[in-house]
Amino acid sequence: RLRITREGKVFLLLTLGVGIAAVNTGNNLLYLALSANLALVTLSGFLSEWTLRRVSLALSPASDPFAGCEALLLASCSAAGKRFPGMSLAASVRLQGGDLSFRFPDVPPGGRVTRVVRFLPACRGRVGTIPAALSTRFPFALFEKSMDLDLPAGWAVYPCPAPSGEWRQILLDSSAEEDP
Repeated sequence: RLRITREGKVFLLLTLGVGIAAVNTGNNLLYLALSANLALVTLSGFLSEWTLRRVSLALSPASDPFAGCEALLLASCSAAGKRFPGMSLAASVRLQGGDLSFRFPDVPPGGRVTRVVRFLPACRGRVGTIPAALSTRFPFALFEKSMDLDLPAGWAVYPCPAPSGEWRQILLDSSAEEDP
């Protein structure tokens, strides 16, 4: 997906104005400025495409997640098999109704970068596929290019543990002295 940023709209309007002025006046310097602006737009498209190409995202729990308790996730972004680094990447993940956002400023070619992210699981159960989006505004922030991902999870959120004193009361009230 491609979205024009506010700065990109201003730049495109400026480019359109330079183009109109170049045609009306016939000034070669304005034609040169118009061609430089159009070259920047084209270069921005190519560089942002190369940044997102062959980049993968993975999520795994860093600790056992319990419903209603804050847990930690490991978010890994890898650029395996790339010659160009992943620059200025932003990931957004929808996990159990909540949105998580985190950034990867620089992912080296052929490397992996891992971030620890906090999240609050809403309910217990198995976590299937996780919808995510990976986007970049590299290099000039004229456009935001993004791609949608479905991340396989295969892990579970455990039920909320009972307070420690509550279990002792239940066990003491229900057991007889001769029961082990």
